[in-house]
Amino acid sequence: MSYDSGAPLPDLQIGEPTATSHAYTSTGNFQIHATVYFTAEYSLNGGPMIPIDGRGIFDTPPETVSVWKSESRNVADDCLVNPAGFGC
Repeated sequence: MSYDSGAPLPDLQIGEPTATSHAYTSTGNFQIHATVYFTAEYSLNGGPMIPIDGRGIFDTPPETVSVWKSESRNVADDCLVNPAGFGC
């Protein structure tokens, strides 16, 4: 599937890899940052699109993200009924 650059990802595509996706292979705290490149073009009175020379480059300051892993399971019994069950 494709999406529009600069637009929010459609709800049905959340969780799908994109060109900028990254999957962490381990848990922990990681320093991240982003560099964003902007280009633009304009049109006067419905005329042809005219590119603006150059591009804007913006760096974000580093931020720490905490990557966690969780696991969930459906169980039929609580720990009183099955003391050896998952999570007991």
